[in-house]
Amino acid sequence: MQSAIKDYVNALYNVEPAKIERSVDPTLRKIGYWYDSESNEYKDNLPMTYQQLYDLAGTWNKNGDRHWQYVSKDLKTWLLEFSQGPSSDVHAQGWDQEDLRPEHEFLRVKGGFLAVQVDRENKIPRITFTHYNVDGTSVNSKTIAHK
Repeated sequence: MQSAIKDYVNALYNVEPAKIERSVDPTLRKIGYWYDSESNEYKDNLPMTYQQLYDLAGTWNKNGDRHWQYVSKDLKTWLLEFSQGPSSDVHAQGWDQEDLRPEHEFLRVKGGFLAVQVDRENKIPRITFTHYNVDGTSVNSKTIAHK
């Protein structure tokens, strides 16, 4: 069971569709959802065949951009982008930890999760983004308050 799960996850994250053959029955029919950027909404209850999963495993992470935690700031617009990264350290890849650029407010090529908290302090709304490692320890936090 563990090797089938690892093969399934690694097939998608490491762009190795052959691992789908080892971990998924060809009669598979998944039901899931995806974001449609044209209509700006999620589509759900959509079937995915074994062949579609196999094909997806060959392309989903081809450019390796889904595997690190970061906070980046667009230097022209000051827009912030937060990425939670993968949920495990084993899948952290795709960026050199030493390649810290001016737009990076935070960069960590490791796994974990991102928590978002919205509240008020003295009636002033604020939002806090906190990156955690895979063990649940906070590794970065940024709070933005309305002025």
